[in-house]
Amino acid sequence: PDEPVKMVDLTGVIAIAEALKANSSLTSIALDGDALPVKQLKGTEPVEVLDLSYKRLGVPSAVVLANLVASNSILTDLNLYRNNILLPPRKDAEGSHVCGNEGARAIAEVLKSGTSALTRLNVQCNDLDRFAEQLLRDAAKSHSGFELTIGSERTTGAVAVGTPSHPVLWFLTQTIYLNGAGHWGPASATKSGQ
Repeated sequence: PDEPVKMVDLTGVIAIAEALKANSSLTSIALDGDALPVKQLKGTEPVEVLDLSYKRLGVPSAVVLANLVASNSILTDLNLYRNNILLPPRKDAEGSHVCGNEGARAIAEVLKSGTSALTRLNVQCNDLDRFAEQLLRDAAKSHSGFELTIGSERTTGAVAVGTPSHPVLWFLTQTIYLNGAGHWGPASATKSGQ
């Protein structure tokens, strides 16, 4: 029998993100890994490229950074390489399965909204499951020329052919360029960590 799946309650994290939007003096906050550069994520300390690779960022950090980046009109390139924005599947105290896709879901919602200036996102090596990867791919489809790097480092730069639902693509991780018609375009090789 299928057990009910619950989402992780991130109400407090979302409240923190909302408070950070209004706060003009806090420069960084550490939630579950290295500190997030709040002003750079919000755009009040403008940068076009932000490298948050290898920062041990988890779901709470992903939810906060997604909320902050949503209204950033300067940041175009966000590197989240080798973090942990997906919680591993587990059971809660009641024995129900708990889903940990909220980090990927929050980032996907920002991409879908079109309010962010992001044109490039690297979420490679975040142990994303197929559902989380598909959330991000679907969100990226709505942006012409958006570059999404996703998956495992062992296959970085593999050329993908076919459709995103093709099973081979789960093993051929690549940088995906989306053309204006929303079709999957050719992949290009990238260095690990970019």
